[in-house]
Amino acid sequence: MALEISNPLVEEEATAREAQVRDLLIEILGRRTVQELSSLEMRDYIRDEIQTSVNDLLTSGEIEGVYFSNFVLQ
Repeated sequence: MALEISNPLVEEEATAREAQVRDLLIEILGRRTVQELSSLEMRDYIRDEIQTSVNDLLTSGEIEGVYFSNFVLQ
């Protein structure tokens, strides 16, 4: 997964809070079923949820996008 960040201050904060961001991502994705994660429509919803949640965590600005670079279901 990749976060789109164009503001250097936001990038610095996101890097400093990497553990919190990872925990947030695990929490969001862990609540989903395999069927939900397999759905393209649900992935868009999850992408929006991740962006909103990460932005709520950050104080120096916002991320601009969330991209799934590799999506493997087991």
